[in-house]
Amino acid sequence: MTGATLALALTPLVDAGRIAANNQVARVLAGETEAAELPLWQMAHDWGQGGLDALTRLEAHAEETGDTDLSNRLQLARSATSRWQMTKDVVDVTDDQRKELIELLPVQPAGATVTADDFRGLKRFQLLRWIRGCKRLLPDGSAGCVLIRGALGVTSDEAAELALLLFREGRDGAQLETLALRFGPDGADMLDRIILDRIILDRGPPAQQQTKEQVEALLAAAQA
Repeated sequence: MTGATLALALTPLVDAGRIAANNQVARVLAGETEAAELPLWQMAHDWGQGGLDALTRLEAHAEETGDTDLSNRLQLARSATSRWQMTKDVVDVTDDQRKELIELLPVQPAGATVTADDFRGLKRFQLLRWIRGCKRLLPDGSAGCVLIRGALGVTSDEAAELALLLFREGRDGAQLETLALRFGPDGADMLDRIILDRIILDRGPPAQQQTKEQVEALLAAAQA
């Protein structure tokens, strides 16, 4: 009897994860639940195929309605390694964190600046990584980061501007992280991760193979 009960629990007839997931989707479609209230991480990692199917339905709903908050949370739910990480990562950046980054971050070309409004739309975990990288100072005491505005050309949106962000990562700041950012009227968003390879320095190994000294030299060259 125990074996039969367990086998039944694994069938679509009594799939607790699917039942719970369908209930959550129904509440969203009925306008009874906000994105912040959804157990998205559990749906992605704990509720089996029923949970994954529900995420697909929610993604279609978010695209149809233009719900960017739900879209972002769904993407994070799939990539976060734990519920704690997801809870931490969805927290918006505070004004103090934006101000701290601005104070640390060198900006090129000469005369270019950034403001607190430029970094609206980003999440706390993103800025904390950048702040940490900036605080890994170069041998001359300058910041371990740099932002180059206009480094990636223009976009189809005349109100948006692309920029290249470089900062130190890894143990002792021996690795170089390079990100593309888009600054627009609503703040910044992060584009696909890219690898810097001979963009600033004329020669040398790819960024992922550089030594700590080469990373420091590249950042110094970019700041200059």
